[in-house]
Amino acid sequence: MAVQINPDTFGKRVKLLYNGWKDNRADIWDNANALAVVVGGTSDDLRYLKSISLHLWLFGYELPDTIMVFTDAALHILTSSKKAALLEPLKDALQSSAGAELQIIVRSKDQQQQQMGALLDSIRAVDGARVGTLPKEQHSGQLAEVWAQQLADSGLTTCDATAGFADLFSVKDDGEVLNAKKAAFLASKVMQSFVVEKIEDIIDKNKKVKHTKLSEMTEEVILDPPKVGIKLKAENVDIAYPPLFQSGGNYDLKLNAACDDNALHDGVILVSLGSRYQSYCANVSRTYIINPNKAQEAQYGALLAAHEAACAALKEGQPARASMEAAVKVGAVVNSASVCLGS
Repeated sequence: MAVQINPDTFGKRVKLLYNGWKDNRADIWDNANALAVVVGGTSDDLRYLKSISLHLWLFGYELPDTIMVFTDAALHILTSSKKAALLEPLKDALQSSAGAELQIIVRSKDQQQQQMGALLDSIRAVDGARVGTLPKEQHSGQLAEVWAQQLADSGLTTCDATAGFADLFSVKDDGEVLNAKKAAFLASKVMQSFVVEKIEDIIDKNKKVKHTKLSEMTEEVILDPPKVGIKLKAENVDIAYPPLFQSGGNYDLKLNAACDDNALHDGVILVSLGSRYQSYCANVSRTYIINPNKAQEAQYGALLAAHEAACAALKEGQPARASMEAAVKVGAVVNSASVCLGS
């Protein structure tokens, strides 16, 4: 299938970017009056980077080895000839939606230094130039490395535009909400129709199955939705992270936790899995307690009460702290479980 970028979607979203940037420049964009975003070479690792999110949001695709420089007057893009051809039809959409010119520079390895110099000159042309970047991101590849060095040596004032991009992506349009719902439906269905049944079978039949093996089996199901009766195209689906199974007293609640090679133990079992649909993610985590004692029942009940209170307080227009405050109001129950709730 030929790759195409939807000019209408691009136009709507680039307008949101320019309007949000101009209207909130001092508040969340750290007073940046230019933006520079680089995406380096491709990687097989699961990466959650705002630079890549920007590509997916604007174009529907990640464009590796690409530099984007935004100014009020223009969007400058340095990229390969094939990607340049994809971007060419977006010129009218950018002009009509944001009043900016799209200037595409076809990357030439022989002229790369000069081409990057032209990008830097476009920033210098801005009065009192202050360029917003994503300083915590690390990209691989020759283009990203050379650009980072040239920007560092340019003498330009840089600032952190991370909060601005985070705010930009925080509100989802109808299409994005639908993608997230599909991802959530897939994650929930895999947990209910595959994981729970698999755990029950292992425990009932006293089988020895490693956490890592369970993770592999669950990943295969996520990547093939028809296995749980869901009609989603496999090419639109991916895992958000490797499914995580933990039991037997060894638990790691960090986001980057990984399964060990121990066999599933029929005590307290923690399961987390995440799915992606069209690059939009959903996550579900469950705690399964096999034959719980009275203390475990009380602890679980306390956490469940706090969770329900927190969810009930998630209402439009309410500050985020309202959810935590609602959970804390069940303090007597939570304290009996010796649980500390933090923001």
